Amino acid sequence: MPHKRAKRSVRLTETAKRGSNLPPSTSSHDDTPRSASRVLNSHSVQEKFRASGRTTSEDTGERLRKGKRKAEALSGEKGSESSSSTVKKNKIQDKKPVDGIRHGETLGEYNRRVEATLRPGVTRAMKQANALKNAHERRKRSDREPRPGAPSDDISTSKLDAVPREFAPIPAPRRLNDIVHAPPVLPQLRRAGGINGVSESGAFRATGRTPLNLGQMRILEEERQRVIKRYREMKEAKFGANKVQMKDDPTTIISNDEEE
Repeated sequence: MPHKRAKRSVRLTETAKRGSNLPPSTSSHDDTPRSASRVLNSHSVQEKFRASGRTTSEDTGERLRKGKRKAEALSGEKGSESSSSTVKKNKIQDKKPVDGIRHGETLGEYNRRVEATLRPGVTRAMKQANALKNAHERRKRSDREPRPGAPSDDISTSKLDAVPREFAPIPAPRRLNDIVHAPPVLPQLRRAGGINGVSESGAFRATGRTPLNLGQMRILEEERQRVIKRYREMKEAKFGANKVQMKDDPTTIISNDEEE
């Protein structure tokens, strides 16, 4: 198999047959790595770049920063001749067709070459679109009529500063050990009859019940006494008269042992 390596004895025999001091081979295959070939062929690449008519900062002797180059490109302060020549050159580059895939070139290298060729045109189109959009927005803002309720800019700041400002008074701070010279004065409350200044109608109104007359109160008292009497009879029947003795409060039960 081609990927199998021969034994060392076989390799030594083949090397001895070929010899050690051989002339360079005439094969067109170059096994130099691509990264190294780019460095070795950099001079030819620069010559092709200059032959196309383009120049770099190394040729002109200028070393501009990236931000300065952008500012000069957007400001448009260059002369008409340089701008016209740049436009013509850009048009020529845009019309230049992209070559097909070259011999020995991988698909990734071809994609990168196509992107590098078309990138200036795409960037230029994006800048032009942004410039047109910004100009349209500025034109809309300038043509926009002021609102009737919007404040005008003609009012000078000196007139505004001349008007005295009125601020709310700041209360005096309360100290920790202030001395009270007089009791607090409460507003005069409405006098109300009844016990403790509260009328019966007010008490019933607070609880949500209506006041009772004398006849109803008498009926309730009789019913209360009847219930107490019945409760005592039931306790005597259950525990016996000798063990439990009821007092006035029907809920209190006292045994005979506790009484002694």
